[in-house]
Amino acid sequence: MEVDPTRSIFKEDSTQAKWMSRSPLIGGALLLGTAVVAGIAIAGRRDSAQLILFTLAACWAIGPPLWFLTEYHWVYRIRPGDNSWELFKHGQQLAIAVWASVAATLYALGSSDLAKPREVQYQCSVEPAKDDVPDTQVPQSVFFKCRPQTVG
Repeated sequence: MEVDPTRSIFKEDSTQAKWMSRSPLIGGALLLGTAVVAGIAIAGRRDSAQLILFTLAACWAIGPPLWFLTEYHWVYRIRPGDNSWELFKHGQQLAIAVWASVAATLYALGSSDLAKPREVQYQCSVEPAKDDVPDTQVPQSVFFKCRPQTVG
């Protein structure tokens, strides 16, 4: 059976058709919002970037499959268009490819060095206490001075 991508999946003027006409806008906004949050997490303070990216990846791994299930059971099956099953399946397959790539990309970014917290190294020195001990004697007390240095 030939699939006509110009034909509506839902019956014309149905509530489902009106709601689903908004789904590209909603999906685009979610994708853009995810990209902005991920970019800010990586470019900003990296202390929490991994947590943010893994949280986004988890949301993208769980959210879209729940939407696909909801769309099929509670949107499509209520008022499907005539001979629209193949077109519906094709649209779902395209969406799955986008969903999987976004979730995998977020997980890969979260696992990369870009999202890992910057390593802090300490440069320490030992200094004798200022207790007027002559240079020929060993001081009774010493101070350890450490300064943090961010690496990476």
